[in-house]
This record gives sequence, structure tokens and C-alpha cells, in this order.
Amino acid sequence: MGSLTFVRDPAERVRPRREPPPVSLSKSAAKPRPLRILCAEDNPVNQRLVHAVLCSTGADVRIVDNGLEALEALFDESFDLVLMDIRMPVMDGLEATRRIRQMERTEGRARTPIVALSANALPEHVAASAEAGMDGHVGKPFRSEELFLAIAEVLQRRCAA
Repeated sequence: MGSLTFVRDPAERVRPRREPPPVSLSKSAAKPRPLRILCAEDNPVNQRLVHAVLCSTGADVRIVDNGLEALEALFDESFDLVLMDIRMPVMDGLEATRRIRQMERTEGRARTPIVALSANALPEHVAASAEAGMDGHVGKPFRSEELFLAIAEVLQRRCAA
């Protein structure tokens, strides 16, 4: 099985694709840009793992250590997606997500998809993530395919909206 790559085509549809890439039928000659993904994760081993997995798809990945840093990054930059750990020091993922959603409403910003990437994977944790404003949930430890599927699903919903 080839590697899975996420691309954003000129029509802004997001789709997973397997290497080698299929022939594009798009009328635009513009080259798709890589997805910009922000990952808030406090564990250095998990940071390296997520970075390696996502960069292998061609994604542009930025790692921060906690929810406050994620909030600050989103204030200054635009990302296609956020992967958010739930339990982190300084500011946890649930509080960071609530504040991000508030910032989006207050400033009239587009909603950035947020996927929980957490060892807290019991039904009540998944429900708390959704209640805070997260769009998906992937339990740790994760399989690459599971992460890719969750990313594709939330980005497809965003594009369909």
C-alpha cells in the first residue's frame, strides 16, 4: 500500500490520495498547497511521532506544547486543522478549544477544524471534546490510517459546509 498524502486542490476540496498522485482534471494549473496543521501536544515523543507521520504526507506541521500556545498560534496564523491533546499543562485542550471557538465568533473568523488527539478516549471524553467544540476525536496510541481518516472526515465536512 502506498503512502497517504493530504492535498488541498485549487477548488479547495480536501481529499486523501495515494502515491503516485492521480492525474488532475482541474481546470486550474495551480499546484495544490500542503495542509497547514497545528498540533498541540506536550509529550516530546508524541510530538516527534505526529510530526513524522504528518510530514510524510507533505503537510506543513507546527507543534506547540500546550493549549495556550495553540491559542496564540491561531491568533497569529491560519491553519487548515488543529490536532489538540486534551491533557496538557498551562491550558488543557478543552479550555483551549472553547477559547478558540470564542475567538472565532468574536472576530468573525472561519471555524478551524479541531480534532482531539488524546489518550482520554472513553465515551465521556469524546462527548466532552465535542461539547467544547472539537470536530473529531482520535485516541492514543493511534494508527496513521485512523488519524488520516479523521483528518479527511473533518476537512470534508468543512468543505461541504
